[in-house]
Amino acid sequence: MPAKIPALPILCAFAIGWATLVAAADPAENLDPPLPRQSRQLLDGAIRGLEAHQSISAKIFQQVDLFDKRLIGSGLYLEQRRGPVRLMRQELRIQLGQQISSLVQVCDGHFLWTYQKLSGQEVLRRLDVARALPAIEQAKELPRQGKLGGLPGLGGLPKLMHALDAAFDFQVAEPAVLRLQADHLPVWRLSGRWKPNLVTKLLPEQAKAIESGRAADFSKLADHLPDHVVLMLGREDLFPYRIEFCRTVDAGSDPPETRAIVTMQLFEVLFDVPIASSRFRYNPGDLDFEDETPGLLKSLGLEE
Repeated sequence: MPAKIPALPILCAFAIGWATLVAAADPAENLDPPLPRQSRQLLDGAIRGLEAHQSISAKIFQQVDLFDKRLIGSGLYLEQRRGPVRLMRQELRIQLGQQISSLVQVCDGHFLWTYQKLSGQEVLRRLDVARALPAIEQAKELPRQGKLGGLPGLGGLPKLMHALDAAFDFQVAEPAVLRLQADHLPVWRLSGRWKPNLVTKLLPEQAKAIESGRAADFSKLADHLPDHVVLMLGREDLFPYRIEFCRTVDAGSDPPETRAIVTMQLFEVLFDVPIASSRFRYNPGDLDFEDETPGLLKSLGLEE
């Protein structure tokens, strides 16, 4: 069986992420910025904060720059806790040239529905949440890319943050300011690299050299994979307002030149505001759907 490589948690099947064109992070502009802090306490605080909220609603923008194409999307994200399961709805409209594609994901507590419309073709998939969540917890990893259609549909933003924490090592957090259109939000900027135990899975041809102590050559990664991720957490609430999956362009420059290949932005965020239960229902109508539960369990090595 080939080695399992954790999926990037927000790689959608056709958009590979969320982003914005109007946001950027600058170094902190105040004269007396806060001192750098260790990322561990910030990540733990961010996850605890997300898990404590009864509901989260936000608007989202996305931008993906891959394979000489730029995908731009916008939509909404809704999440509400109901017992151990998080109900979720995300809707994205994505512009690719003159074409408009769409993605709708709804978790109703029993199933995660994923609907895609791309180039006029409609695809609908369904995942059994009651079987999928325990399987992922048992395997202690996310399924390989393409098996879920995209997260945080399964488990919401808390699961997304847990996945990032499991896949990347984050070091010192630096203060910065995130520009959200006309507003300026003080944030902590955390940068994380792939965990050592995953590097040899991502770069199997370099495994022996890496295990002997040589540094990994991340330029050999597949084009769609980042070599590091950047988190921007609000300084007051530690909410993940921006996530960037980045690739180093010039490692020899000082500082190294990088570019974001996938960026996620959330704005106009509301916490603990009741959301109508109808927003978390999905009616497939007459459209046939694919049950992706067996494929998920197989990818985790739990079923043949």
